[in-house]
Amino acid sequence: MRILTVVDHLGPGGTQRVAQNYAVGYARAGFASAVLGHEGSGPRAEILRERGVEVFVDEPQGAAPDALDRAVAWAPDVVHVHREGDAHPVVGGVLRRLRAALPQASMVETNVFSRADVTDTGRMFDLHFHLSRWCLWKWQKWTRFVRPRPVGIVLPYLIDAEAFYPDPEAGAAFRADLGVPDDAVLFGRIGQAMEAKWMPLLFDAFAAVAERDPRSHLLVVGLPEELRQGALAHLPEDIRRRVHDVTFLKGDAALRAAYSAIDVFAHAAHKGESFGMVLVESMLCETPVVALSRPAHDNSQIEVVGHDVGGLLAADAEAFEEALDALRADPERRRRLGQGAAQRVRERYAGERVLPDLVRAVEAVRASSSPDALRERLRALGFTTTVSDRDIRALLAPILGRTPVKQRLLSALVHQPHVYRLWRWVRR
Repeated sequence: MRILTVVDHLGPGGTQRVAQNYAVGYARAGFASAVLGHEGSGPRAEILRERGVEVFVDEPQGAAPDALDRAVAWAPDVVHVHREGDAHPVVGGVLRRLRAALPQASMVETNVFSRADVTDTGRMFDLHFHLSRWCLWKWQKWTRFVRPRPVGIVLPYLIDAEAFYPDPEAGAAFRADLGVPDDAVLFGRIGQAMEAKWMPLLFDAFAAVAERDPRSHLLVVGLPEELRQGALAHLPEDIRRRVHDVTFLKGDAALRAAYSAIDVFAHAAHKGESFGMVLVESMLCETPVVALSRPAHDNSQIEVVGHDVGGLLAADAEAFEEALDALRADPERRRRLGQGAAQRVRERYAGERVLPDLVRAVEAVRASSSPDALRERLRALGFTTTVSDRDIRALLAPILGRTPVKQRLLSALVHQPHVYRLWRWVRR
């Protein structure tokens, strides 16, 4: 097979990293692999070419035909699109051109946020990949009335498990540069500088723990300015002195040093995570995670971490503080959960685990004559093709605390298909 990976650009970003990993994985599996960056190039273009993947991006004006035309001329059998999921005018235009020019090609998507596209572009796909059981469940809710019924499976991100690992020496140097004492317990949060990716709750919980234990410190990387001027600035001076605010870390080596320096990764994001690359990177460095459940939003963090496996999960603010304090006080538990975290990522998300499933799924698309036949074939191959409400309740059960009433009511509301469509219309 000839497989074309389609992504917006080839610059930094979690989606771009995974598109790169998939495209390289296809090449390693023996397929002809190429990537189309329909909005521009970036540093990943060189990495892809070095690993035997052809790259189509627009060259300086007049230097070469349009990148999309060159990708079409490459004549792929399968087009694998990485997108946010819902209808988008720019991406939609690319999809329509691809479908019109390649009528015999199969089309699959990695739906990064599991949003429902109920327009013509959504119906172009033979198969939709979702990053977790939670993502597949909510997408099924939102596409309940779409006909013909679309086919989706759980297929998590393919992680390069060799890029992140415990690096005690680099971690110690990172702590020394920050001025963190050797005997301190360093909590940490690394994320994008987007307000939706953070919550003031993180600072409230840290302040409560730090008040009890003067050895507690907090590292934040990528903190949005709104929280810097708000929640952080309002901390008592003694506690604020123990918060280390780093604007940006460039490259895997710097990230690896930071993860290795942190004793507990503290994750509280208003929007939750559709997967959470920072979580798996931290876990591969044997840093346990405390994560807040967000059932009215993206909530894959509860699956990625696993309660009392790769860390601790909290349903509310009180439980989040309790979990931080429990790991602060118990270095042996931190060590056990850190080792469990790394093992969990390698067993569930490493390339050698995910790539064979990716290949089997794509081959199933090519071998199936209808959506129903594809669904049955995928079930026979052991893929998760449906997630029930009972499955979701089971995911939410083994965590600390109780989900706040507001979150429970909001979760029931936002997962109604008609409410979802109205909300997306208003957002547009």
